[in-house]
Amino acid sequence: MARPVATAAQRAAQRQRIRDAARHVYDEGGIDAVTVRRVAEQAGLAQGTIYKYFRNHIDLVRSLWLGPIQVAGDVIEKIAASVDDPAQRLRAILTFYRDFVIENPDVHRGVLLHVRRPGDLEPDPQPLDELPLYRTLRTTLVDLHDAGRLVSGEPDRVAELLWAAMHGSLGLAVNADIYEVTPSAQLSGQMLDFLLDAVVTTGGSTPLSE
Repeated sequence: MARPVATAAQRAAQRQRIRDAARHVYDEGGIDAVTVRRVAEQAGLAQGTIYKYFRNHIDLVRSLWLGPIQVAGDVIEKIAASVDDPAQRLRAILTFYRDFVIENPDVHRGVLLHVRRPGDLEPDPQPLDELPLYRTLRTTLVDLHDAGRLVSGEPDRVAELLWAAMHGSLGLAVNADIYEVTPSAQLSGQMLDFLLDAVVTTGGSTPLSE
């Protein structure tokens, strides 16, 4: 007799059970302890069951911080919709991203700085426009370009460059902690000012400085 197909509610409950087990493993041993084997043992499930709900180890790890990431995306969208001046909007978006990363170190390390291990499946690349951060940056840069206030470059690429620069300034103190690098909060704040000075012309009615 065929096994009955799980309902959507049952699948959601099982997925949450796995995520709860992964969170327990993470709380006890950190990010490196979160393996499919350890999580399966904690949840009392076969390893194969984990793969029915998560594509791979990275998918499982990232699911731990899905909630905060979604909330952050919603806030970014609201910021973008509430600030009319594109230069000030750009500062507001990047400032929120910076503050979010600094205030959520687990999300930073677990999602934004997490590197696939050798042998892990490569993810299917998703369109950048699905990310609120990139999407709002690009739209804001288009507005700056149309107003003649973007120094140079195509908005699509400049949006990536801004993201990459902020990402690097926030992660340097984590990835290069054996050196006396500037603390993330200070370095990323200076990087933000540097980027705005480099990207936005001084023209216009609203100054960039706070």
